[in-house]
Amino acid sequence: FKLKSGFWKIFGVRYLLVPKKPVHNLDISAAQGLFDASLNYLWDAVEVDIRKKVEMYDTHYFISTLPNGTKYKQLDDVPAAELIDGAKQVEILSNAGYIKIAHLKNLRNQLSTAHPTFEKVGPYELLSGLESAIEHVFNVKPSTDILNLPRLATQIKSGALNEPQIDAIKASFYSMSEKRLDSLVSILFDIFADEKQAAEVRSNIQKLVPVAWSLSDEALKERIGNKAGVRRLNGTSKESELTNQFLDIVKGEKYLPQTLKEAEIVEILDDLKSAHVNMNNFYSEPSYAKQLERFSDGGIELSSTSLNKKYVITLITVFLTNGSGTAWNADAIYKRLLNQLTENQILLAALSFVSEEVESKLNWSLSQKKFSEMLDILADHAVGNKTLEIIRALKNLGEQNYKVASQNSTITRQYTPLIKEYYPEVDM
Repeated sequence: FKLKSGFWKIFGVRYLLVPKKPVHNLDISAAQGLFDASLNYLWDAVEVDIRKKVEMYDTHYFISTLPNGTKYKQLDDVPAAELIDGAKQVEILSNAGYIKIAHLKNLRNQLSTAHPTFEKVGPYELLSGLESAIEHVFNVKPSTDILNLPRLATQIKSGALNEPQIDAIKASFYSMSEKRLDSLVSILFDIFADEKQAAEVRSNIQKLVPVAWSLSDEALKERIGNKAGVRRLNGTSKESELTNQFLDIVKGEKYLPQTLKEAEIVEILDDLKSAHVNMNNFYSEPSYAKQLERFSDGGIELSSTSLNKKYVITLITVFLTNGSGTAWNADAIYKRLLNQLTENQILLAALSFVSEEVESKLNWSLSQKKFSEMLDILADHAVGNKTLEIIRALKNLGEQNYKVASQNSTITRQYTPLIKEYYPEVDM
């Protein structure tokens, strides 16, 4: 490493904090002005580092928290986009870190042959990406508190627990953060529904999960219900039976999708999101978009706020693109579905600028244009005065300011009650 390189003089000592081996090629290529190649090397180093942290955490536990986790047998099978989504879920990445690293991933994806683009990466984009990687990945170690969660799951799976152990674990639930408790309930569901697990493990969960469930919020319960619906749809008869037993223990039957149709829609939304965030999305998205449109009979109205939000946020994120180009064979479908949103779904869409998934997209000029296009579509169909006010306030910000709309106190303060109602997970 040589600080005499003009490029690295800009960054100075901060670069000395980076592990040298993973970014050795980045150093060489950047010094020669090959910034596109450097960005690829940087992303590779970030991905390797996150995978190492996941291995410290618990690979099986991590995979089980992913929406498509049942498809992956080992960590190497998990694509990069789902890797960072999962890292945020288990708090290996902070919320701010997730937005920065998702931005870095999207920038790197623009260089792929699967994403035709004529833009080149310059030194300052690379510097920004490197700073994000240092601050949010390379120099961050998972806390002991975070690592305790998979250890707890391992303890529950280790064999029959005695009464004092059960009581101690129950007591620990009361000090867990909401996100950590949500993760634990999700993994307990997956363990319980795994037909390979021993009877004493399910007995442990039967004693523990009612307390954890009672402390969880409604959004988590609805997500578990959606997950259970998909499992009942696609699982073996034994898995379906175990899923029913779990819901019976926590009295969670009311959180199941109302119909088989809703369970199928949830599965398609997960597949569409997975296709969108991976590198060949231009070619894989259209088939899932067509499957989704099959369920539209003048619109897709679902039975709960949680399901409607999942539908709306997924539809918006794919419509906004990955910043490098439009999936033309899917875009027309997305526009038709946006034009068919119900009034309540339109309000969810108008408020989506506070959602992490949407906010992380709005760094890209193309996504900003698409967000503005979406607001125009919503305005054509909105009826409620509040919804129209929000749309007008966002349009008045201008496209380049959409990315900071969630930090605009004039907007967020005015609509705080609605944001808290529809996006309770967002810190206001």
